[in-house]
Amino acid sequence: MSTVRIQFECEEERVLEMDALIAECGFSTRKELFNNALTLFKWAVRKSRDDCDVAAVDVTNDKLFELQMPFLMHVRDAARKRKGESAAVAPFAPAAVGLEPDQGAPVGS
Repeated sequence: MSTVRIQFECEEERVLEMDALIAECGFSTRKELFNNALTLFKWAVRKSRDDCDVAAVDVTNDKLFELQMPFLMHVRDAARKRKGESAAVAPFAPAAVGLEPDQGAPVGS
């Protein structure tokens, strides 16, 4: 497998955020952060393609925090269209699994 160098620019604040995550997660390099982030991103795309909601569950307090990002909706809609289903996404019903929906947590930050 050949190696390709990728270089991009970002705001200094984002670099500080990345470095803080590297320290918190015990990573050694930005490459390690990137590879782990890509793994999580691919998982979220795969789950959305499979018509699953991507969420965190707080089992202690019976709360669900659904990740709502436009690209996940796009992936789900495209998969539904390929299957010939309606692209409209029904809202998740956390009560159906005994959980309370998140009440206004920031999304996409």
